[in-house]
Amino acid sequence: MLTHPTHDALCTLKLDGKAEAFAELLSEDHGRDLDPVTWIGLMLDREKARRNTRRFQTGLRAAALRHGDACMEDVNYRIALDGPSMRKDRSDAKKEYEK
Repeated sequence: MLTHPTHDALCTLKLDGKAEAFAELLSEDHGRDLDPVTWIGLMLDREKARRNTRRFQTGLRAAALRHGDACMEDVNYRIALDGPSMRKDRSDAKKEYEK
């Protein structure tokens, strides 16, 4: 399959989300019926979503989380709130407040 010059230009400019949306719109039949403003809007939405996803993934890698696979359902609130370290924190906070 030959590539479209516009697709090549988008890839060269590192606009991968727009290039992906452009190729998808060219391959679909209903994409040819859309007006240019809709095409641009769809390509911009795809590019924005791709950049936000990449930014989020970069932030996750930079965070170096200890438990990368943890989720809210895994938190045992009873232990966390009633444990000895929590009581110590409460007593330290009370002492700081009384000063």
